Amino acid sequence: MSDIVKYHNDFNKIKLPSFTELEQNLLCAIFLEIKEKGHKETIKFPVLKLKKIALQSNLKDDKQFNSLMESLFYKFFKADFTILIKDEKGREGKTFVNLFEKVTFWNYNKLLEEIEIKVNEDFSYLVNSLTKEFTGFELAEFVALSGKYTKTLYRLLKQYRTTGTARFEWNEFCRIMDIPEKLAMCDIDKRILKPAIKELSKERNLFDQIRVPFKNLAYEKEKEKGTRGRGGKVSAIIFSFKPE
Repeated sequence: MSDIVKYHNDFNKIKLPSFTELEQNLLCAIFLEIKEKGHKETIKFPVLKLKKIALQSNLKDDKQFNSLMESLFYKFFKADFTILIKDEKGREGKTFVNLFEKVTFWNYNKLLEEIEIKVNEDFSYLVNSLTKEFTGFELAEFVALSGKYTKTLYRLLKQYRTTGTARFEWNEFCRIMDIPEKLAMCDIDKRILKPAIKELSKERNLFDQIRVPFKNLAYEKEKEKGTRGRGGKVSAIIFSFKPE
């Protein structure tokens, strides 16, 4: 049976700063380890599965793996964990919290052997009691994808896997995708969106089956009212695909 990564949809609103393809793979594998295990106690798990994923990306040695894991959590603690909230009075606010309260690396002979994680109670819902409003996908399919933007878009679209359509405000989409602010629209199409669409529409052999992550995947941009043509300001982007 394949391993299913699962988390609350709110995680898709979080920008992961400069995460590489491999770091995204490892983060999803960590989510698999902490899923539905609560927040009251620390969660310990060996690094064998993580190291196996890293080896698929031509990791050189154990020392490099140790450095990679430290870098991943350093970036994760810097991530933009901003969640918009409302209270019973109708007030709006922002909450700044990190998913992990603490992370401990346990080494043996200077080699990383086990990771111990304490999930923050305020963000525990992201990985626990996932009965509705969750995103789920197969870890193996995610790892097989190429491109950091491709992987982020894959996660975003999987939230809408049963509807086949997803609409994002343009500025918010660029923030979550971590698209450079100064990148021209034509370059966003050429270097990010079109390669990602091609990769997510490609047939691949997975679990001895021919699989396509998103069939008939396409996108179109909405322009602000009163603006048309190539110079019109983009207000939103809409993706469509065959629903699961």
